[in-house]
Amino acid sequence: DDPIRRASLPGLEKVSKDHPQVQLVRAHEPFENDDGSIRYAAGRKFFYGDDDHLSQAGAAQLRDAIREAIVGPGSRGVNR
Repeated sequence: DDPIRRASLPGLEKVSKDHPQVQLVRAHEPFENDDGSIRYAAGRKFFYGDDDHLSQAGAAQLRDAIREAIVGPGSRGVNR
């Protein structure tokens, strides 16, 4: 469990609640194991290029969530 994420999440949630145009993407969720630890790879696909930056495979895990936050729900097939 990341203490920085844990400490900053309540403030970010408040901002997104107070400002509906702000979408909070919980980027850690696709990588989180049941015990709260972070999954860094699946087979030969590594999700991080270093300790703070996603690889191409990691970015692909978030593509739909980020697209939906920007374009809106149901935007899966929209290319913008």
